[in-house]
Amino acid sequence: VWLKSQEWEGNVRELENVIERLVIFCADGVLHLPEEGIESAILPPYREEKDRVLGQFEREYLSTALKLCKGRLSEVTDRTGLSTRQLYNLMKKHDLEKEDFFVG
Repeated sequence: VWLKSQEWEGNVRELENVIERLVIFCADGVLHLPEEGIESAILPPYREEKDRVLGQFEREYLSTALKLCKGRLSEVTDRTGLSTRQLYNLMKKHDLEKEDFFVG
């Protein structure tokens, strides 16, 4: 009922996020909603959500930078303002290899 009552037109990403969270919270195959309603069921702890969103941003941002710079790390650091150490740490964290972005 709640899903149908929401305005999803043009906001597919939000709908996908809600469904993804519902699936995560539905480990035993049955979704148990709190009395407060679905909003509280799909609201993860702040720190957990912040880490998830930040990780997603970092990976997408670095992938884009590496593609634009064709895997040249010195150019990535120049364009992003990241230090070489920061760049290597983030690439390691997100399993990104510069060779995957070389354009021959």
